[in-house]
Amino acid sequence: MRVAKTDAGYAISGDTYRYSWIDILLGHGIPTFGPTTIPIYARDRYNSYLKVTGVSIPRLAIGTCRIRLTVEEYDYTQPAAGAFDGTFPTAPSRTMDIYLTPVTPPAGYAGPYFTGQVYISGVLQTTMSVTLAWASAMFRRATVEVHTMTGSVAPATVAGEYFNTIYAKAKWDLTVLTDPNPVPVPTTVPPTVPTNSWSSSALHAVMTSLSDFASVNLDTTWYMHVLIVQAKLGSGRGVMFDTINVPREGVASFCEDGYPSNESAWFGAAANKQQKDVPRAFLRSCTHEITHGFNQIHQENEGGADNSIMTTTPSVANAIHTAGGTFPDGITLDFNEHVRHHLQHLPDPIVRPGGMTFTAGHNGIPVPSEDEAGPDDEVVEHPALKLNLKLAKNRLKIGEPLEMKWELLNVGSDPILAPNFVGTEYDFAEIRVTKPDGRTMDVAPFVIVCDASQLTDLKPGEGREAGQHLFWSTQGFAFDTPGKHTIRLDVAWRADGLKIGATASMEVLVDHPVTPHDNDVIAQMMDPEVGKFVALGGHAYHLKSAVARIGKVVREHHEHDVGKCLTGLYDGKQAAAIGK
Repeated sequence: MRVAKTDAGYAISGDTYRYSWIDILLGHGIPTFGPTTIPIYARDRYNSYLKVTGVSIPRLAIGTCRIRLTVEEYDYTQPAAGAFDGTFPTAPSRTMDIYLTPVTPPAGYAGPYFTGQVYISGVLQTTMSVTLAWASAMFRRATVEVHTMTGSVAPATVAGEYFNTIYAKAKWDLTVLTDPNPVPVPTTVPPTVPTNSWSSSALHAVMTSLSDFASVNLDTTWYMHVLIVQAKLGSGRGVMFDTINVPREGVASFCEDGYPSNESAWFGAAANKQQKDVPRAFLRSCTHEITHGFNQIHQENEGGADNSIMTTTPSVANAIHTAGGTFPDGITLDFNEHVRHHLQHLPDPIVRPGGMTFTAGHNGIPVPSEDEAGPDDEVVEHPALKLNLKLAKNRLKIGEPLEMKWELLNVGSDPILAPNFVGTEYDFAEIRVTKPDGRTMDVAPFVIVCDASQLTDLKPGEGREAGQHLFWSTQGFAFDTPGKHTIRLDVAWRADGLKIGATASMEVLVDHPVTPHDNDVIAQMMDPEVGKFVALGGHAYHLKSAVARIGKVVREHHEHDVGKCLTGLYDGKQAAAIGK
């Protein structure tokens, strides 16, 4: 359990993992940890989340002093095979009263030690008991490994601050490792010039090839990979992939990107400089990307932009200026209270690498604070904004990616603060698909551009455009059944406690397969590796299984609707050249 003292009392949360006597008999022993070690258990053993709603500590006691904790337990349903997002119920699975009695700790334990009894509905549970031993002043532990590509420069310690000291402020014990072997510049995957902006597919290929990914066991350690590449100004400063092999295990930071003056008028001495030449801002930006890897989102979409780690860099510069300071000296190398609370008290599967996918679990998880619970707010539509959604077609085959384009337009007479980028990868646009049976699926972005988005003036008559191929995300395939599907697009942000923006929706009819060609195309295309290929924007030739499947469709079914739509995503000659 994680116990934090607050102005109002205590914020206490915990996680349980399930093992049985059968596990012990079969040799699947329960992992053991030293008295001062923060434990880490296997992901598939996760059992439930605990939220303490009441703490009673008597000021005076006759006889033995007993502390009472009122605890809500939320049982976790593990995801299906091949998936990552399990579910928590919206209401407690049960509520318990735990009575704790302080006792003398065994040898090796240096802090408070309690044993306790459990009551449910006032009835003592004779088959349950509790032991609590103080382990650490830190709440969680993780490892970050920094990989630097040849020609690149990694962030350095700034005035005694580094990733580990910043995370210590959130009570995380973070170990930082440096890969001693420079990552070679790829020769078979564009860009061969590392100072170009990197395509998602090229960067994903490099990160997939890092040898450490195969050797790390995410069931025994929380491990995050950080790849430093060069890139250039205007590339977004960094990205996170929702999945390399599993969710949220790798981020990238661009050392020769930086602080273009067109992104903020308040970059000060850092304006138009590269990240590697502005150490404090570079450390902040790279920490921002790492924290995306631990499933934290932009503050423009939560409490509002401020001078903290999870606000995007241009908005930080603006916030510092508003407060009378200067960028980069005024950068606060710390999380705000909201993100710190999430890092401390969200359930393990949400924050740990290899757990739930990006943004999953943020809405409706009852962490111990009044303002954390509840479903996501509905969008309050701005009267001067119009969202135009266009689909390449309104009738699809199963296995066919759907090209979407949209524009956020100011139809009013005054400028409006609105997102500077409206693609899903910039964290302001969200897509949801309602299937024929009424089920809904959120289409999570596969690539998250970590640090480029902000709210800027959208002038009257101006619009901002984006688009993507809607096909697959880490939540599954958008169009996997015949019938009518409804696509809803929201572009929204938080202001004055509300979720403000614009919405649009359109319907798509998905045909039943009727020919052998249809069935063969479905067999090739409805594969998660093909989904990744499309989600990366196509041309992800390092995904060999996907290349083989798509190549078969293009060669054998080039007149089929699916074969035709793959033209802009796949080049047979390029695939063959890279495959050599």
